[in-house]
Order: sequence, then structure tokens, then C-alpha cells
Amino acid sequence: MKQSFKTISFLAAAGLAAVGLLGLMACSGDKPTQLGISQPGASPSPVASATPAEIPAVLAPVPARFRRTLAGTIDGKHAVEMEINRNQTEADQLWGSYRYKKIQKKSLSLQGKLGSEGNVELVETDENGKETGVFNGKLVMEIRGEDSRLKFVGNWKKSKTDSKSLPFELAETRFDLGGMRLVLKEQNEENNKQKLTIDTAYPQLAGGDAVRAETFNKAVSEFVTKQTAEFKKQHKADLAEMAKTAADSANDANNERPGYALEISYHTPYADKNVVSLLVWSYQFTGGAHGNSFSTTFNYDLNSGRMLKLTDLFQPNSGHLKVISAYCVTTLTKQLGADADSNWLKEGAGPKTDNYDSWNITPDGLQITFDVYQVAAYAYGPQEVIVPYSALKAIIKPDGVLAAFIK
Repeated sequence: MKQSFKTISFLAAAGLAAVGLLGLMACSGDKPTQLGISQPGASPSPVASATPAEIPAVLAPVPARFRRTLAGTIDGKHAVEMEINRNQTEADQLWGSYRYKKIQKKSLSLQGKLGSEGNVELVETDENGKETGVFNGKLVMEIRGEDSRLKFVGNWKKSKTDSKSLPFELAETRFDLGGMRLVLKEQNEENNKQKLTIDTAYPQLAGGDAVRAETFNKAVSEFVTKQTAEFKKQHKADLAEMAKTAADSANDANNERPGYALEISYHTPYADKNVVSLLVWSYQFTGGAHGNSFSTTFNYDLNSGRMLKLTDLFQPNSGHLKVISAYCVTTLTKQLGADADSNWLKEGAGPKTDNYDSWNITPDGLQITFDVYQVAAYAYGPQEVIVPYSALKAIIKPDGVLAAFIK
């Protein structure tokens, strides 16, 4: 997940960025790019000067839903890593977390709103819910050809009333894939009669050796296609009923029924020349008090051209599930505090293969994702635990993909 990136000064382009972004968001003649992100129908002006080898950058509104990791600095010297989330259901809401790479390992929570002009206020809180700071800035999508990248720049303060502030500049992380790149693919489908909305976003490997990318691209794209088809098939009768009653009067109770929605988004915890680790979130809403979500992970070995299994990471007969489970149960007990249920944790985080289907490689350790209802009630949402490589060092396969992280 960690990678150096070329900083583009927003301060130098502040005037152009403000004018360009406002004009871009107000433009009614937008058309989709190859990334599925809108940009003006007319040729836009670049927001920053580009070297002859670079494609000029343009600014665009941020996507309706995303889960992205950004990295950068506060005050030009404190290195931080931030994850920001947004979904179309609550389009103005942003949430996530961030951490100082050297000062503290524990993440701070973020909660805030996205304004109509890209203005953002994110309030940070610690594990006890105490406010510890606030980010005020502008969040934009920068596009260079086929590449799109979120950038967040502004000022950080200890509190909303604090007169002293420190500048921050963050940009979406980029990975060195040895000549390859991850290209975003997006699709949107809306059926007003059926009250159906489907939004999907997933990555594909492009450039370099097409053979090495083939299995990854096929597995991910087929997963999204299958999820979309199954969602429509499963709710075919309900969608037909909504279409049938669409012509009723505006006061008819049937017209007050909430629509059905499927959203598929993704996050890339880590990628390099050897492996791509992808976390995909599928969110479904079919009425009721809330929707449901579940995670699916793809961990791809670029050298062998195959998907990795958890057992591929560890030495044979090493009891890796017991080691991982013990760490996760201990960590989840602390995360959930007084509301931790030992029976629920034993069932959902015990050393069983099914409990550890959702795993990802990160720079700091093996990330385990527990879906809603797996280890706690819905109100607590999905839970994530990063098992540090130091806790796994004794059982990691010496010639496996994790070996590089323990040297």
C-alpha cells in the first residue's frame, strides 16, 4: 500500500483548481471517460503544468462511491496514511481512518461531510470517541489519461476552535507493478420504473504482459458480472411489481417503497511487481431498516498467474489458522470492549477455514476482514484485524510471497 508519489502543488494551482472544479461540477454537457468518470464535453484546461512526458491533468468531481487510501504529510514532515470512504446512499457522508506512520500504529477514526464544491471537513476521534483533531480542505479527482487519482489538501487543527493550523497534502497511493497498472472500470445502471440502481467499480490490470494479467482480470470481471446477474434474478419478481405500479398516482403507497440497489466497490490494500491484493465490497439494499454488505478478496500472484490461497502463505502443518485466530480473538475482544461476546467470537473468529476467507496482504501485516454479523451485531459493522508479520514470522513460508515482509 505504501508507495512514493509525485506531489503536485495545489497551492501553485489554487486559482486554476478552484475555477476549474466549479466549472466542471456545473457543466451539464459532461461525458464519461474510459474510467467512467465525468469530464467536460469540451477539451478542459490542465490544472497544472505537465512535463513533456506527462499527460496534462484535469480536475473532476469525486466518484459517487469509493474506498481509497491516500498518503502524504501534515506540516510537510509528519507522514500519514488515510482511508476515506463514500457511498451513493449517503452521498454527502465521508468516513474512514488515518494513522501516523511512525508516531502511532493505532488508527484514528474520521467522520465528516463532502460539500457541493469538494469542500471537506473530517473530524478525527480516538478509540474512546474523544475528538483529537479536524481536517478542513478540498477533495478532488485528478485525471491524467486513463489514470485517476484522489487528492486531498487543506489544513489540520487540534480542534475546530483552535487558531493554529498545519497544512496537509495527501494523494491516492500508487503501486509499482513493473510496467503494469491498475485501471478502474465503472458501470452504472438505473431503471426508474423498477426503482433499480446498480453501480459497479472494479480494477483491471493493463499494460505489460497480458498473459500475467489474464487470470486476474477474468476472475474479477466475472465476479462482478455474476453478482449483478444474481441480484437481478433473485429480485426479479419484486422489480417487476415495482415497474407494474410505477404508473400509479404519486400518493399511492406502492410509489413510496424504497428502491433496490447494488453497489460494488473495491480497495487495494497492497500491490507490487509480485502480488496484487484486492478487497471488494458488495452492498445490497432491498428495503428494510438497512442494507447488507459482504467482502470478497482476490490475492493474485503475478509471477505464477494464479490466485493465492491462505495456505500458500505458510509452512505445511504450521497451524496457521490457530495462530491467526488467537491473535484475532484477542484483538476483537479489545476492539469491541464491553460488548464483546465470547460465544460470538468463538463461532465467527475461531480457527475454521470459512472464518478466514476474507484476507489481504498489507505492508504491516495480514489483514482479516470479518463481515457484519460474523463476530458482532450489525450496529458494529464489519471488523478488520491486521495480524502483524512479527506474529506470523515463525510460520511464514520462506519462499512465499510474505517472505519479503519479514526480512
